[in-house]
Amino acid sequence: MKKAAKWLGIVIGVVVVLVIIILAAAYIYVPDLHKQWVKPGIAQRKIPTGVDTSVVIENVSVIPMDSERVMEGQTVTIEDGRIANIRPGGELDIPADAHIVDGTGKFLIPGLSDMHMHTFGSENDLLVYLANGVTTIRVLGADPPAILEWRDQIIAGTRVGPNIWAWWPMIESHTFDPKWLAEMTTRGGETFVYTPEEAEQLVAEAAAMGVDGIKSHVVFSAGVFQALQESAARRLW
Repeated sequence: MKKAAKWLGIVIGVVVVLVIIILAAAYIYVPDLHKQWVKPGIAQRKIPTGVDTSVVIENVSVIPMDSERVMEGQTVTIEDGRIANIRPGGELDIPADAHIVDGTGKFLIPGLSDMHMHTFGSENDLLVYLANGVTTIRVLGADPPAILEWRDQIIAGTRVGPNIWAWWPMIESHTFDPKWLAEMTTRGGETFVYTPEEAEQLVAEAAAMGVDGIKSHVVFSAGVFQALQESAARRLW
């Protein structure tokens, strides 16, 4: 029994040493490894002009969510990206060049919002949200800086995806982790600050990048947390 425990201890020790060596080598020789994590998605193409300017959904059941009711057999007209009319079938004149969608047997609801999510660098997650009726998401850190570019592309109409509110980055102040190891594992969307001065600088840099907000995650220092709050109030809102 003692012999088995001895060999088990040796194996565990060797594994730990190997892991430390690998992490140290990666930190020394690949300093930007934590940034190389955006997962390529489906190739993005410009949204065809006209498709989102005149759309008619026929014979659809609308759930308006203003009360517990279902409006059956409705014709919904969408113009310039906004709902222009909702009327029972036959009561609306359909534009000749409209894109017609058959809503028979289907339901139409207001767009859903996910107020706490992470793509973790996956562009295809944006398409999955839309496919499931989520038209607005709030990214709360832990994403690559590319999330800001994706947000702007969606606004410009050159990328398909939900509206994005980017609360970026996620801010930590772990004092029990070696700083180099913490930064090695953050992947760009999580940042460690240790002093109020660092917090002020971080918020200033985030504001210059055009973020919608920042996220303080595990911040143990009252001084750092207060600096984040006050700086964000001045620069972001």
